[in-house]
Amino acid sequence: MLKRLKLTLLSGSDFGRRLLAALAWTGAGLGAGYAVRFLAIEPEAIGRACLAGDAPWSCGLRQGLISLFHFEILGGGAVAAGLFAVFGRGWRTASLRTALVAGGLALALYNAGLGSVAIVLGLLAASASGTGAR
Repeated sequence: MLKRLKLTLLSGSDFGRRLLAALAWTGAGLGAGYAVRFLAIEPEAIGRACLAGDAPWSCGLRQGLISLFHFEILGGGAVAAGLFAVFGRGWRTASLRTALVAGGLALALYNAGLGSVAIVLGLLAASASGTGAR
């Protein structure tokens, strides 16, 4: 099975290209999500600065990001984009890319359950004939 998948990916088939493109979009979302997580949300120094009375302007943006994953808005939006990519008629490629990137962001930003559902929906849409994430 693994050898067959490897041959499919290396043969330059349309399915292999779509799968690699979908994984690249998901990786971009994961990378951006982990960058936001480890550079803006988790550092203690930033948290302490935001609790101070004279907090910098970036604390409002940080609090908005925290609210996005606290109320699972990011993961829910990713699932909605994934459902639209699978069942929608128009804007299929844009919703597919949105589902994969937002699913990667949701995985990295504490919405792993909904993020994984969105990525699976995105991969299903990418594997459908005639639809690509490229």
